[in-house]
Amino acid sequence: MSLFVLDASYTLAWCFRDRATPNTNATLKRLEAAADSAIVPPIWHIEVANALGKGVVRRKLSSERAQDIWAELALLPIRQSTCSLEVPKLLELAVQHNLGVYDVCHLQAARLKEIPLASNDHDLLEAAESYGVPVMRPQQANLHKGTGPVASRISEAGKADTLSLVYPRFGLVSYAVYLP
Repeated sequence: MSLFVLDASYTLAWCFRDRATPNTNATLKRLEAAADSAIVPPIWHIEVANALGKGVVRRKLSSERAQDIWAELALLPIRQSTCSLEVPKLLELAVQHNLGVYDVCHLQAARLKEIPLASNDHDLLEAAESYGVPVMRPQQANLHKGTGPVASRISEAGKADTLSLVYPRFGLVSYAVYLP
């Protein structure tokens, strides 16, 4: 079983169909099968609940569906992080990377636990990579070079390409599908 830090932006891809990608769907399936588990800082619950509420207000989902999604998320192996998040350090990281303090809560949890960070926030992922934190993106646009994941590409002429990213240290596999 692999462990990673889960950002609300990545989670919301499971809640709103227009945000889903092959990567986010694969991650959800691994969590549902208990093949992976995630940790989240305390702010995650508020961020996800806020987005679900906004989805109801904007008529993207019903109030009942928002409640069902929350109940479904509660069944996944997602646990609150026990790492200490000291406000002075969070402020320093937020200013240094021009991020919100709630975003750097995820970054700091991944740094302290030395585990990958799953997010849809480009700036947050860049900050994580600057510290050598492996990242999980909803869509893998560029291959990582250097100490990042080992990439392999499976391709057949005229068919979709599948890019497989393996994080050997963490046992995580991330997939992205590219259509020609």
